[in-house]
Amino acid sequence: MKKTILTLPLLAVILSTLLSFVSCSKKAELPPVTFKTLEVKKDNITVCVDPRTEVLLIASRLAEISFFANHDMDGDDYITGIDKIMEKQKDHEFVKLLKSMTKNYKGGIYQLLTLSKYISEDFTEINFTKKTVPAEIEALCKNLDTKKFITLLNDFVNASNLSRVWLLYESYMKANLFDVSDFYDKYPKVTRWISEYFFDASTKQIFKVHVSPIMNYYHILTPYSTYDGVNNFFICQSPGLNKVNNFSDINLAITMCGSFYITYLREHYKSFKNYIEKMMNDWAVKNNYTEKFQDFNYIGYATDWISYVTIINYIEKFSPEDSKELYISSIESSLPMEELIILKDVFKYYDENRANYPTMESFLNNYLADYLSKLN
Repeated sequence: MKKTILTLPLLAVILSTLLSFVSCSKKAELPPVTFKTLEVKKDNITVCVDPRTEVLLIASRLAEISFFANHDMDGDDYITGIDKIMEKQKDHEFVKLLKSMTKNYKGGIYQLLTLSKYISEDFTEINFTKKTVPAEIEALCKNLDTKKFITLLNDFVNASNLSRVWLLYESYMKANLFDVSDFYDKYPKVTRWISEYFFDASTKQIFKVHVSPIMNYYHILTPYSTYDGVNNFFICQSPGLNKVNNFSDINLAITMCGSFYITYLREHYKSFKNYIEKMMNDWAVKNNYTEKFQDFNYIGYATDWISYVTIINYIEKFSPEDSKELYISSIESSLPMEELIILKDVFKYYDENRANYPTMESFLNNYLADYLSKLN
């Protein structure tokens, strides 16, 4: 049998080729960076500053995305500080990418905030691909080049002065967290009502609240999600929101209602499609609204409106007796059509028949869908 003998030069060539192949096949690693997550935990509520969410909020302000830029927040030291510290990053490629993503996007801004949970804590990975975009962010991230996105985001975080932001404002952020945590202590009925009204006793709810002055006295919902039998709610809010008016707990409860409904309607839209689209199209004609709706527009508007109808139950249960009538009248006057006002009796029926409908989902699936179909 003839033996093959490898000379040293030939062996070196083979080894070099193999090493080159391994090097080319290996995924390029991005430099990890981590910021301290600040949080206050009490029972099932975590009030926090999640670095991933805050970085996207800061980048959104630099990108001049209207919700975060087209209002006056000059009185807030944190905002003016960020504007100065991050000024040189306005032309960063990640900021440009974020601006291009949202330029013609007309869905809810919640999708931008929802995106943060798919980013790894060290800003080196994004947990979906162009072919596996989660439904809850599909309108914003459809056809997104995820490799480009995470590479530019990683560079933005590493090249900017974000570490200085955390260093300078950590004590300020912590103070905000304790203020907001105290607000949730003051109104425990909000999360309790969400748990009891929408779910049955066998399930557990966890609430995570990201606090940032960039939210400019707003709450923004993100779709709730369920993992291992636990329902997870993630809300972004301004630290000063609870100081605005007497409706603070009601506004918060409305936002959490929306978190439930936007997830539910996205998953069950076909069951309500005819009713929602007819109602909204009729409304558009009456109000000379000419812009064409898409599915996420229908879902977004329906989420807002049904949340306002649902909140009447919260008001009836928890608002002061001398204010209930005023609050309910205010809610009803904000509803754009009479068809929605009559639904309050439908939800009253749900509340009175919890033995038959232990959860809101069971009620919507087995009663409301059939009820609405008979109206068309």
